[in-house]
Amino acid sequence: MTAFSPERRMHRTSAAAFVGITALTLSLVGCQDQGPPPYAQYRDAVQPLLAENTTLVKHFEQLAISLKKRTDAAPDPKAIAAQLDSTMLPAARSLSERAEAVTLTEASLAPVHQHLVNAWSHRAEAWSNLRDAYGKDDLQALDQAIELSTQSHLLEDQWFDEADAALRTQGLYLVRYPDPAGG
Repeated sequence: MTAFSPERRMHRTSAAAFVGITALTLSLVGCQDQGPPPYAQYRDAVQPLLAENTTLVKHFEQLAISLKKRTDAAPDPKAIAAQLDSTMLPAARSLSERAEAVTLTEASLAPVHQHLVNAWSHRAEAWSNLRDAYGKDDLQALDQAIELSTQSHLLEDQWFDEADAALRTQGLYLVRYPDPAGG
């Protein structure tokens, strides 16, 4: 094969085409949308969970209000346990599991996010204990469940303050109790 032979020219053309295609591919890969930055990914993953949490909190508040309004008659503990068991507890467990499944791409958010995971798993446990306490009409167990529920709420407050502060360093924010309907 000589320097000017057709085979040599074809080889140079093929090599040049390969280099050109490789360079184009690498430049396109470098320009591809890498998705939102890690803090925005976190916000985008957590904000829908907060909307569901708003609904859950409203249901719990309605239950608490209905219990306080029953001053003339004692609340039916079995009915309260059934309400917790049928709607609120499954939703609380689901939300806890989905919070735990959030994928973090920013390591510094891991300890902050763990507060949310702990808060919502403690809440699910507290509400399970509330259901059991009402089902057994056990006042001591009810007090313990209420204490755990209070602790879970405080842990959620801590998470929100820390997560919102971290996001604000990036020009982002969370809405603590967004309208579940998106309005």
